[in-house]
Amino acid sequence: MNQRPQGHFTTFLNTRPVRGWQHHLRRLRHDARAFGSCLDMPLTLLDATLQPHLAALPSDPCVVRITAYRDSFEVSTRQLPPRCGAPITQVEEVPYRRYYASEKHTDIQPVRELIAAAQSRGYDDILFRCPETGELTEGSFWSLAVLRGGQVRIPVSPDILPSTTLAFLREQTPQLGWQPEHVFRLSDYDGAIALNAVHGVRQISAARGSAQQVIDTLTQQWLHPSS
Repeated sequence: MNQRPQGHFTTFLNTRPVRGWQHHLRRLRHDARAFGSCLDMPLTLLDATLQPHLAALPSDPCVVRITAYRDSFEVSTRQLPPRCGAPITQVEEVPYRRYYASEKHTDIQPVRELIAAAQSRGYDDILFRCPETGELTEGSFWSLAVLRGGQVRIPVSPDILPSTTLAFLREQTPQLGWQPEHVFRLSDYDGAIALNAVHGVRQISAARGSAQQVIDTLTQQWLHPSS
């Protein structure tokens, strides 16, 4: 049996303001309650606690991670990953379900090992498929969205981490639908994208029909939010 994770975290770019900051706050509070960490507090107090740390971040582009434990939290930074935002050209579908899937916890080594194994076989990344139902759920450290008829569809499953990037883009582009759907094959759709708070919007499969226009719209809203 997997041991209970010792901490939880959220990650984002040091833009000012932080894209989807309220969604990151909600994630931190939700996971703090799940794991009993020190960030279990009202959202307004949580925001006030973290704002001095945001103000002290370097001005150069970097990745920021807030990690919380039972009695303490830390704010760390690292350089942007190579080819940040580049498309995922080869993705391997892997039967797998993350434990504590609805929380962003610190025990990520099993996923890293799956990525390394896939890369040794020539893939860029992995996409999880529910072992019981066969449905596609989410990527290694990103959320899956599929495109059809100029609209966005998102996988339906309780074993998916709620995405801050997806929530942010859905607010920015309500005209794109964002309806839940059972997803079994990427080839059933006009296109597919990977969403996360570091890489933003990444194309997974070749775009057909109106899919490229949707991808361009989402990318534009990610880079230049309307609000």
